Amino acid sequence: MARPFDEPCRSGNARKRRLAAFLTAAMLGTVVFASNASAIDFKLPVEDYGKVVLPLRQSLGDAARDVVDRQNVFEPIGLLRDDDPMRRLSRAIGRLDLKVEENGKEFLSTCTATIVEGNLVLTNYHCIPGFSGKVLEASLLLDYYGPDSQTIRIPVDTAPVENDPKLDYSLSRLAGPPPADILPVPFSRERSRPLERLTIVHHPAGQPKMMTQFRCYAADKQEDGPLLRHRCDTLPGSSGALIFNSDRQVVGIHHSGGLNENDPSSFNEGSNTVDIIGESAFLHLPPASGGDASAPVAAAAPASSSGTSTTSAAVARQPAAADPAITPQPAFGASQNEVIGGTGSAKPYNDILGQ
Repeated sequence: MARPFDEPCRSGNARKRRLAAFLTAAMLGTVVFASNASAIDFKLPVEDYGKVVLPLRQSLGDAARDVVDRQNVFEPIGLLRDDDPMRRLSRAIGRLDLKVEENGKEFLSTCTATIVEGNLVLTNYHCIPGFSGKVLEASLLLDYYGPDSQTIRIPVDTAPVENDPKLDYSLSRLAGPPPADILPVPFSRERSRPLERLTIVHHPAGQPKMMTQFRCYAADKQEDGPLLRHRCDTLPGSSGALIFNSDRQVVGIHHSGGLNENDPSSFNEGSNTVDIIGESAFLHLPPASGGDASAPVAAAAPASSSGTSTTSAAVARQPAAADPAITPQPAFGASQNEVIGGTGSAKPYNDILGQ
């Protein structure tokens, strides 16, 4: 679970100001809730499934309210140049939308996920398949940078081909082809080092793609094992986010919270990807001499299972669905479900949704 508790926008000062204003209003949550990786991040009405812009609903509680005063915490990827290395590299990262049934009730939740090895989606185990409830439908939303984004939505198989609850990761197949220009994920061959500077790319609270760099670093005390302790602000919806080192190599995948800005010994948690890869039959480290991170992703190669992770017997690539449609982000009117309103800090975001 995440912290206590997508064509993209183009250049132009006016558009960037609009995007910044939208994101300031959209990220109206707090960064103070405690959480763990035992359940889904949050619940939204099931009728919100399939939407690009998700209304900021009361079920999110106070999620991200101080972001308005701390705009340096969550930096919009959409404000970067189209050719910026981090923007290009993070195009494989999207919002994972989940339609879940639990105790006879259906709802929407979101995580963060990444296209890897050609046609696989890497996220947390507690997102797919989950520790509770049943995922009825899943899809990956790419290129969601802001209100002007043209996004791609690709269905995702809800039955993972591989998973490990202890490492809190899973791999599921895309049910449609990914964009041809997705870059390969550059996994690090080493664990993160204590106090190493980090960057997390995620969809906090289901909002546009962000990166967290401000005061984002590996905790000074690390265990000798797969757990990665980090002090990077996240929110519900950040689960499954990749953690990059200063060389833009992936060292971990975020899964749970615990960070308290008033407690210097507190931290959020993830899993070191080098440990995940060591257990995976599908994920691979780059060649020791380094690989070309500018080349498109290669198709996943079948492999036999090893380690303690659970791998599906159906390792052959499944037939692809129809090409995912690239559609402009729709403008949604007032929802029949209760949305935070009035004159509070969420009103600007609700006004945008009603336009």
